[in-house]
Amino acid sequence: MGIVSAALLGLAITGCGSDENGPGDDPTADGSGSSSASDTTSPFDGSTQPEATPSPELVTSEELAGDPCTAINDIDAFALGLTNPEESEGDSGKTCNWETRDGVSAGITIHLSEDAETVAEDWKDGRDTDAAIDGYTVIQEEFQAICFTIVATSPDQSFMITTIGEEQYQSTLCPLGTSFAELVLAHLETA
Repeated sequence: MGIVSAALLGLAITGCGSDENGPGDDPTADGSGSSSASDTTSPFDGSTQPEATPSPELVTSEELAGDPCTAINDIDAFALGLTNPEESEGDSGKTCNWETRDGVSAGITIHLSEDAETVAEDWKDGRDTDAAIDGYTVIQEEFQAICFTIVATSPDQSFMITTIGEEQYQSTLCPLGTSFAELVLAHLETA
């Protein structure tokens, strides 16, 4: 097979993937150049590596609180082994949860008016783990089959990554939370 044929085959394979709009349909056909702000789910299902995209623009905590499923992009999700983001509403506001093929889930909640210590008060009886992200206060509390990673983004704002899995995945939950938080911070506009 020639080099050109191999390249075309590679493009055809990477072009095949989950597409909610069907092949050839442009989700931005309205001419705006972007998809609707109300789109909170991604067509990415984690089964194939997404195509490389330019680095996303930085978002504020307020924007992230309104649409937490934009905390990480498809490439970040693939790197973490996460798929199928789903938004939900809880006592602390909107949340977005992803899952892994192993049944581990990871979710994010943005706290616009609570510092990391206040958010962590609910989880203070857990085992403190050593989590560090350069320049940020990180509080990480581990319980059986769950880990909370709380990151201070300003003196009065924070976000929390919750990772949950069966006991056999216990050793991976807090490291996943730390990696997830690092990727969120890479896309978050902070003061």
